Amino acid sequence: MKKAQVKIGTVYVANVGRSQTVVRIDAEHDRGGWHGVNLRTGEQVHIKSGASLKREAEPVLVELYTEITELIQRKVVEYRGHQIKPKLDFDNQPFVINGMAVDSGWVVIKHGANVMPAATWFTTIDEAVEAIDILIDLGGTLKPDMTRVGNLDTDEFWNRMRYRDRDAFHRRVLSTCTPKERQAATLHCDSYKLE
Repeated sequence: MKKAQVKIGTVYVANVGRSQTVVRIDAEHDRGGWHGVNLRTGEQVHIKSGASLKREAEPVLVELYTEITELIQRKVVEYRGHQIKPKLDFDNQPFVINGMAVDSGWVVIKHGANVMPAATWFTTIDEAVEAIDILIDLGGTLKPDMTRVGNLDTDEFWNRMRYRDRDAFHRRVLSTCTPKERQAATLHCDSYKLE
């Protein structure tokens, strides 16, 4: 687009970095171009020229990405010195996990970095909270200099995450069983103990 066609307050489909996204133009930039907000991530961007702006965004895109930006800004959970934030790289392409399409997720951040082993992400905030508890219990959280508090045993982290999943599954399944079914189920699960 030409500079004269760009209007402050308007939302455009734009090239930002290597991807195309939706950007709201907020003001002119003192070094040329415009200040804007990437409505997919909520981040501030500098649009250097009108060539980056492809076209005005359709009203449905404006509404969708405005809601996403508000959700992102609202959904940061603080827990035990960590932030649980939305995972932003789904790009309308859901993951398939155990036969289910998952189109949103959560990451655990401390000092600006994902602190989970293998940059793990979670499908619910509750999962992320449980993972933080396990991480802290194992001494694996980060200090401000980006070093671990203790020597994190990643195998133990994954074992505890698996057992957490297994125990939650058993509690959910066994709570719906009759007493006879519950007794039969516990016989088949050597490692599971009813509480």
